[in-house]
Amino acid sequence: MRITISGTYSQGKSTFVHDWIKRHHHYIREKESFRALQEEGYDICFRQESTKLHNGIQMYYSISRLMHYRQPSECVIFDR
Repeated sequence: MRITISGTYSQGKSTFVHDWIKRHHHYIREKESFRALQEEGYDICFRQESTKLHNGIQMYYSISRLMHYRQPSECVIFDR
């Protein structure tokens, strides 16, 4: 099963995902897309500084990560 948590900044999504993982040990937590992209060298802005381009890059990255999990038995949760 694949679960994605999405919403406005600073509303508790990451806290929810953290708590979920503590209770559901068989789930894999995917790194937030903007953090993963920054680690890969992309200059992704956050919050108000984010642009449509930044959001689009993050969306395509997330889709590519989603496609990584093809087996129904793979349980993963995405934070944004």
